[in-house]
Amino acid sequence: MKFTFGISTLHNYKGLEESIISIKSQGIPETDYEILIIGPKQQTPEGNINYINFDESQRKGWVTKKKNILAQEARFDNVIICNDYFVFQPDFYKHWVEFGEEWDVASNAQQFYNGQRCYLDWVTLDHPDYPCWTQVPYTNWSITQYMYQNGCYMVVKKDTMRRFPLNESLVHGQAEDTEWSKRMRSHCRWVCNGRSIAKHNKVHHSFYHQVHHNRIVKEEF
Repeated sequence: MKFTFGISTLHNYKGLEESIISIKSQGIPETDYEILIIGPKQQTPEGNINYINFDESQRKGWVTKKKNILAQEARFDNVIICNDYFVFQPDFYKHWVEFGEEWDVASNAQQFYNGQRCYLDWVTLDHPDYPCWTQVPYTNWSITQYMYQNGCYMVVKKDTMRRFPLNESLVHGQAEDTEWSKRMRSHCRWVCNGRSIAKHNKVHHSFYHQVHHNRIVKEEF
């Protein structure tokens, strides 16, 4: 099973190196993966790592453009597109090989820095019976027509991104991932691999989120 790991960065966040190390430590054959990093600083390619220079002054928060470029430039069919603070946990790749690749769009388990399940890793969006962002068991793939894909971390086939690119008229904070979810979800086989885990390697600014059952909880994000 071959993967392109496409990482979007902005200010060469220092935790990016930890993300790269976590990929290299998976034991993936050299011929079966690549790392693409898109951001404001061009660097010299090294081994399986290639850099794509992106002029951030073109438009502030233009994450849709950056992630479409990662998909276009990917060498392999299976593409992970994520922000620069994800660390791939031990056996991440092994569990993906076991899971297989019969899908168009996929998710996998995500955790916050403290090990708590990320509240947006496999959740509803507009299900008639569940509030927005209700967490769903990873084995429940029956309601994907009502699900939400978090734009910070996406697993997608290269061909699927060609058919359903992110809307480049939208930037970060304009519900670009919600728009993409609604546009692609009825046309794609969307599944979740609960055994492969990607974990945040930093604590984001704390803020309050309303989650299922209208309960207010403080999350580290």
